[in-house]
Amino acid sequence: WSRHSMLDKSLHESTCKKKLLAALSFLLLLQASESFVPHLAFQRRPGVRACRAHPRWDMSTYGLGFDFGTSGARINVVEEENLEVVYEASCSYSDQTPQVWVDALESLTTNVPEEIRKSIKRISVSGTSASVMIYNTRKGLVTRGPRMYDFSASADSVKVVSAFAPPGHTVRSPTSTLPKLIMWNQEEKIGADEVLCHQADFLSSQVLLVLDNSIRCTPTVASPSPSPPRPRRHTALLSLQMLLFCFSLSQSS
Repeated sequence: WSRHSMLDKSLHESTCKKKLLAALSFLLLLQASESFVPHLAFQRRPGVRACRAHPRWDMSTYGLGFDFGTSGARINVVEEENLEVVYEASCSYSDQTPQVWVDALESLTTNVPEEIRKSIKRISVSGTSASVMIYNTRKGLVTRGPRMYDFSASADSVKVVSAFAPPGHTVRSPTSTLPKLIMWNQEEKIGADEVLCHQADFLSSQVLLVLDNSIRCTPTVASPSPSPPRPRRHTALLSLQMLLFCFSLSQSS
């Protein structure tokens, strides 16, 4: 009798475990199927990449380019997939100082529509050749210059360069970068915190700050752009309730 009782008990436990395992498998499959959001075929059209089920979700990314010239600056924004120019603007200035450049940079950048500005992935900055300055990395300030493309360095600095550069080399020109750097050092020794900075280098560092601030400081609009669809998930409470229910069924069998 005891042997039959033990056998029945063993069979009952085995059946309970199988039912519990089946219930857990069903629960996992159900949760996996609920977390999957079916989408229609992915569609592409100029300037917009979106699922047909969510046509307003614009996934386009853009490249932004600046060109700082002798009398003004220009900006172009290009959609990366089809290279379409989606925004362009320009401004003029009469003075060549770092602050004037930064003001132009900020004005051009903040006027780019917000939905485009938030999706900019690439940035390029072009400046005038051999327009340089001395930048203090500790203070974060331009401490000397700028010396523009048409600035001619002293004869003494050109003489230093000519002693090493081969005849006819462009670096021997008084308007090239190296003689300007040597002239600064002759006037006052360049400090450990000071570095040579081209106009394009300086503006590249500034555009990241301006772009980041313009995105974070933009007030919330009344109708925000739609967000991509998020998978639906079961809550922990629902999963626990189903687990307990399946366990109670297995125990009652």
